[in-house]
Amino acid sequence: MLVGAAVFSVYGLMFGLAFRSEAAVGAASGSLVVLAFLGNIFIPLSGTMLAIAKFTPLYGYVALARYPLTEGVLIDSSGNPLPAEPLWVPMLNLSVWAVIFVMLSTYLVKRGRGRQ
Repeated sequence: MLVGAAVFSVYGLMFGLAFRSEAAVGAASGSLVVLAFLGNIFIPLSGTMLAIAKFTPLYGYVALARYPLTEGVLIDSSGNPLPAEPLWVPMLNLSVWAVIFVMLSTYLVKRGRGRQ
């Protein structure tokens, strides 16, 4: 889970660079709550909501954390098991979001240095 911690450390850095210090904490934590709901953390999602969840940053992180227990099997909102998901799906999700967050943080650092 070290990779997931690194991804969300860069996420926090990105918000710290984008907002003033007082607003950064609120914006980062508020968006994490929304992303947690959309990422299939609080309640089992199904259908369109589950398809949307697979494109959120917390989905990959939580799916990797659950993988040793569930072996990739998800439960939908009615309690029925869904087909197992291969391990590469959450790994790819987390990797893509890591690249996106690093690129945005790099852009924000360069933008901040350009103002000085």
